[in-house]
Amino acid sequence: MAEREGVSFVIIDEGTLADFVGDDDRHLLEHLVKIIAFDSEAERSQYVRSMPGILTDDSIHFLPWEGDRYQSAGLAGVRLLILGESHYHEGSDPGSDFTRRLTQGYIDGTMNHRFWTLVARSVAGQSTSREHCQAFWHTVAFYNYIQCVVGASARVAPTAEMWTAARQPFSQVLKMVAPHAVLVLGKRLWSNLPEGTSTTLSADGRAWPARTYDVADGVDAIATFINHPASRGFLASKWTTVVAALLDQGRSRLTPV
Repeated sequence: MAEREGVSFVIIDEGTLADFVGDDDRHLLEHLVKIIAFDSEAERSQYVRSMPGILTDDSIHFLPWEGDRYQSAGLAGVRLLILGESHYHEGSDPGSDFTRRLTQGYIDGTMNHRFWTLVARSVAGQSTSREHCQAFWHTVAFYNYIQCVVGASARVAPTAEMWTAARQPFSQVLKMVAPHAVLVLGKRLWSNLPEGTSTTLSADGRAWPARTYDVADGVDAIATFINHPASRGFLASKWTTVVAALLDQGRSRLTPV
């Protein structure tokens, strides 16, 4: 990729076919380079991320949300990262601040979506008011694992390439926001995450699957999952004990003062 005089380019070297070209046809190789110009970097990014086999960029595209009290207070001191699966959107790339804009819109009341309310109630309790749900998002971090728009509707599942490409950015985000605990939304996401180190939580007298991820040298975060808030029959009250067990384990990772 390149930029020149405000124009963004993708340069595709198709010269990998050189081994199949005979000596008499070597002049054809100069035609195996494709140059595509874009009016903006966002348009180029969308094009590159739509190309099969190109989803290998290890950079973070959709920046994580961090509430203004996440680092200083969190949830009774625990830094909780809410990990969603993916964004769905029609049209051009919505930009790297998409996660942040949506969450801020919920807090401000300019965007009304049950997802943010159900996540908050899964942590804080079924009877939590809308106002307290909005306040909750000031205390947590939120990141969507897949780093490109998957499709126009949630009926489209991420591809294998998307899952693979998301691993390195996820590792970067863990180091960036340094959570004590990670709440994973959905079984599909849980089963496609890096393996980490397997462990369990005790919730309602039963062992619940969990794993740990490194966030710094000698420091890890505990992670577990609940059903996705958009799944059929989802009840926030069903998951509060699992989340409470996760937060208890996160609290054990607080640095003594």
